[in-house]
Amino acid sequence: MARRRTYLPAERVKADLVDATLRLMATRRPSQVTVREIAAEAGHDHALVFRHFGDKATLVRTASFALLLGWAESVREADDAVDGFVAGFDYLATQPSLAGAISTLFTGDEPVEPGTDYPVADAHVAQLVAAGMGEGPARTFTVGMIAMYSAFAAAERFWVGVGRFDDVASGRAAMRELVRHTVAREIAGASS
Repeated sequence: MARRRTYLPAERVKADLVDATLRLMATRRPSQVTVREIAAEAGHDHALVFRHFGDKATLVRTASFALLLGWAESVREADDAVDGFVAGFDYLATQPSLAGAISTLFTGDEPVEPGTDYPVADAHVAQLVAAGMGEGPARTFTVGMIAMYSAFAAAERFWVGVGRFDDVASGRAAMRELVRHTVAREIAGASS
């Protein structure tokens, strides 16, 4: 008796593959993950990666950009620029795949084109401009802040290990206050 195939909607298969990619990127660099591993994690045949995305690089970029959109949304939902940066830090600290996503999108084998919209930075800049900062200084400040809190989030367990913080939660709380203070100080300086 022939086995009957079940066909899932394309959007469901794509979502499964993106989710699987993000889970694997939480523990390894994208270059260390194979198409077969992604497909197995998603519960699909590896040929579906090629059918729906063309190649692994496109799937990884799609998954990475999905994380950035979630990050940007967390910033936009904040009441003001200070809370936006704190929300951005909190999102980054809870998304283990995000550091790999940022690296993949901007420094990977096939990085995004220069000039591609970067939704997180755009959300932060809009809040800073609304708070009275010029667009140029807002962009420069945003890049520095994203680099700072990205670096901290990537190394938070190191800081606990060397005794700087008692645990990850206290490290995040200290960093959250540093972010809050730094952004508020920068806005106050731009307004005067």
